[in-house]
Amino acid sequence: MSPSTDKANSETSAHSLHFSGIPLNKLGDISTHLSCGEIQELQKECGQIHLSAVTSRDIKENWPFKYLYTRPDKAETRQNDPLITHQPVFSEEIRQMIECREFKLERKGVAHFFDGQNIKAMFSPSERHVLFQDFHVVRGWSCDDNGDWREDVVLGVKPDNTAIFSTSGHYAMAAADGLCKVWSFDGGTNWLEQFETLNIGRIKNVQFSPIERALAITSSDHNGLDALMICVRHGDRGWIPGYMNNGFENLSFQFSPSGNDLLITSKRGAEIMSIDYNGQVRCQYSYPTSDRDVNATFSPTGDCAVILTKTVGSDENTLTIIGPVDDKWQELGSLNMTIHDVKFSNSARHLMIHTIDHKIRLWSVNDQGRYVQKKEITDQPSLTATQFSASEDIFLTHNSDNGVVQILNYNRSGQWVISHKNTYYLSRQACFSDDPASNCIMIREDNDVHVVHVSNEGRCQFKKIHSEEKIDEASISPSGRYVLTTHGGRDGLIARLWSFDSEGNSFAKTRINRPASVNNGFKVNKAIFSASEQLLRLYGGGGFFSLNTIIFWGCDNNGSWTERGVVDNAVCDPLTDEPVHSHTMLQILAGDEEQDGDFKIFGYDRDGNWCQKAKRNHGTTFSSGSFSPSGRMLLTCGDNSASIWQINPEKQV
Repeated sequence: MSPSTDKANSETSAHSLHFSGIPLNKLGDISTHLSCGEIQELQKECGQIHLSAVTSRDIKENWPFKYLYTRPDKAETRQNDPLITHQPVFSEEIRQMIECREFKLERKGVAHFFDGQNIKAMFSPSERHVLFQDFHVVRGWSCDDNGDWREDVVLGVKPDNTAIFSTSGHYAMAAADGLCKVWSFDGGTNWLEQFETLNIGRIKNVQFSPIERALAITSSDHNGLDALMICVRHGDRGWIPGYMNNGFENLSFQFSPSGNDLLITSKRGAEIMSIDYNGQVRCQYSYPTSDRDVNATFSPTGDCAVILTKTVGSDENTLTIIGPVDDKWQELGSLNMTIHDVKFSNSARHLMIHTIDHKIRLWSVNDQGRYVQKKEITDQPSLTATQFSASEDIFLTHNSDNGVVQILNYNRSGQWVISHKNTYYLSRQACFSDDPASNCIMIREDNDVHVVHVSNEGRCQFKKIHSEEKIDEASISPSGRYVLTTHGGRDGLIARLWSFDSEGNSFAKTRINRPASVNNGFKVNKAIFSASEQLLRLYGGGGFFSLNTIIFWGCDNNGSWTERGVVDNAVCDPLTDEPVHSHTMLQILAGDEEQDGDFKIFGYDRDGNWCQKAKRNHGTTFSSGSFSPSGRMLLTCGDNSASIWQINPEKQV
């Protein structure tokens, strides 16, 4: 039997599977439910932007997720005995949500709209406030200490309005043509107006800084010229204007992840504005220009920025890298050449510059803090895909024109060295897995998948999967232990899950067939492994962008993968097209094809299976919804109304 041949004793038809009742190994660990990327997003929400590693443990002590866990007290031990600790487990509140068979939904409030066809609704992070908005009105609701909801704010506005909460939820903002208002909650529930500006033109963009020290507002006048206002927070004085300028063309801005700096670009050039702890706004760096188009962006951590300018009527580019030196932003490097793409590594230690002469230049920071070229890679057309590893010391290129894949390693001598170069003639994809520590790369061809593990010294270990069926897409688990291949649905086959034996030979662990509830046109469009590699989510539907059916598979204590549930008609967020779920992935929202107003909530049971736990009716045609951060509150929206629901577990008899 060849290494990649399906093993009959390990492959089972999905239609013959039943829920085994064997629990997942880490059902109480958030890494069982969320992928590495989703955990990283939660880290950002909690302000942990400088962490290079992505683990579930990093977020367990951080609001708003710390309530999910309870750490048992450390066991008493005799002196000199090793300390005995327990694994973190779900809190009693979340354990009840998992173990109950049904959720009890209590409608706490209904907001009525006139001509409200597209209603948007969001909870504040504290879950005590809600913003509703449609084309003509913004409504603010609050929850008192008794759990009763009331409407506190009604703001009639013109179309194209924007309403958001700040990062912590301590502030709310609504903006429309010529109007911007900011409210504070002052630790309570009342909407206290702190700032209002009028007659500032048509609002283009409004953002709070990540640390809520500043609020940036851009607007345009009837001549098409833009203005920028930066409001700063001054203790008891609330929000006051700290900077204002106008006459810009093509004005845009972005806050750094730390929230201390603002990068502004326009036809005038680029500027870095800093906002200090006293609310003072100062210009830290200016790049003036009058004949160039300007684009600029921060590095992932905000410690550096790159400014790319293009001469009007010419292909000539100038790339300028800037960063803080002795608390002052300065130029750290530059290059004059037509540039296709620029990409920082996570910490901005390395920079990739892809130029018109089909070369990729790798720059790195030297001992003086300046960027210098360390490597030049030739024969790289504009469509070449590039990626830094999360560890930053591995760099990957994939030339889709000729199938050449190159893996480079940044060695201890501070040089980029080619660890692997090969031609994969039918290669469609090359990417890193999600685990930062694994340095694992997947290369997909029409019928083969290659898995490459790269050591810190640049040594490569190769594994290969061969499929008799054509491979549509492939996904790799965080450590590279598993690979999922998706297929066209012939004979009902939509996916196979592969693994490797101790010698690196591949075998198919299971065959995943099309669920009975979907039609023959069903296709898997997206697959997500959880960070623990114990849960697999398959998103699919009848169209290329459809994600309306979710299939769950889980790995039990014996290493066997079984189907854990199917959610049909999942509700997708209209802005992201992603299925609506609670932040902890303990609930998923679905609609009902037969009853327009009905909606369902699916959740985990104690064995890690997915089942329906609630079904209610919105009251009118149900169109969208969203969960609160804790998953204990739900917003549903439909024609002319939006409802607030409280979700409670039914008490077990």
